[in-house]
Amino acid sequence: MSTDRDRVAEVLSRIDAANARIERTGELGEQVGGGRAPSRSATFKCASADLHIATQARNQLLIDMVGDAESVPAELAAQLRMTGRHAASVLQIARTGTEQLQRHTFGFITTK
Repeated sequence: MSTDRDRVAEVLSRIDAANARIERTGELGEQVGGGRAPSRSATFKCASADLHIATQARNQLLIDMVGDAESVPAELAAQLRMTGRHAASVLQIARTGTEQLQRHTFGFITTK
């Protein structure tokens, strides 16, 4: 059985790996005239999707670790590389967010 420390290390590792893949594409600083977003390579799109999934896993882990507490401990937010405000927002989305917002934030709808 994995400990909370192992679970945190796993999700942060996934986030770091996806960020590294995005950086390696060299597409982050690209600029296209006219305010349009540049076209992205398949590698960039895949890494971006992986980053979103890893971030959802981190959000899920936050909710699992907070449990029924009214707020997120600052130490936990820092451990997950989140600001207190971001962690509090994720907690609020889990408890009162719309289905669409929960699906985006967690990959599923939390029970209310």
